[in-house]
Amino acid sequence: MAEDGSVIWKIMFIGQDMLVGEERSLSDGRVSFFVISTGEARGLLKGYVPGEWEGSDLSLAGLESTSDTLFYLHAHHAEGPEHRGIWAIDPLQGGKVAWKQPGMSFVANLGSSLLGYTRSSFAGFPERQYHLLDASNGMLLKSFSSEEEVLVQSLRSKAPAEEQRQGVQLPELTGSDGGQGGVERLQHDGVTVSVTHSVTAGHRFSADLELECGDGRRHVGRIASDVSSPYLNYFLLKGVSVYYIKERKELIGVNCSCSPNRGTA
Repeated sequence: MAEDGSVIWKIMFIGQDMLVGEERSLSDGRVSFFVISTGEARGLLKGYVPGEWEGSDLSLAGLESTSDTLFYLHAHHAEGPEHRGIWAIDPLQGGKVAWKQPGMSFVANLGSSLLGYTRSSFAGFPERQYHLLDASNGMLLKSFSSEEEVLVQSLRSKAPAEEQRQGVQLPELTGSDGGQGGVERLQHDGVTVSVTHSVTAGHRFSADLELECGDGRRHVGRIASDVSSPYLNYFLLKGVSVYYIKERKELIGVNCSCSPNRGTA
């Protein structure tokens, strides 16, 4: 369950057995993070921010990416919302900062390495220099010269999308009638998930989830009730488990046996 006055903004998976979520305060946008062991359905971190961030403006900080054991956070440039800095956090060590590169900005997760850049200027014009970091320890593996722009772009284009890298499936919307409703669906390995978006009185929206397991059992849940806009993309499939966010506050996981498992977010 999200903290009072906050909503669950984003979730990502750390390897196969952990999930990290980003929460944001509705009043000031302040961010914090939680981590759940999905196999044991227990919380590892709650209301977490790196200690060195305390007292800073956290409205533009956020979750960048993950690895098999770490999750990566970003801060922002003082003069604008552009992401700046990479903090690698180890959830199994109580949120210890495994490594950090405060002057580096994240570009892409390449698996064993991360592509990032630093900002500079030449003759008064802003420039970016790209670098390759070891994803496990933050060590600099390579700095690219301006003549290697084609190589940098090739690396960026080969980086898998986050959902592909994390092994998750996202729903597709069908039957939409100009934002007035529709059905999101997912099907995989005998599991079918659908979320029906309905228009209520006064042009308000609700969203109801139905999960049908391969053995015929079902699970139903409500994602949204009487809200001002449709709650799209509030569920996904990871392996044999479906995860959905209820009323933007509560993260619920249901495995293929259809036994609901509420996380501690």
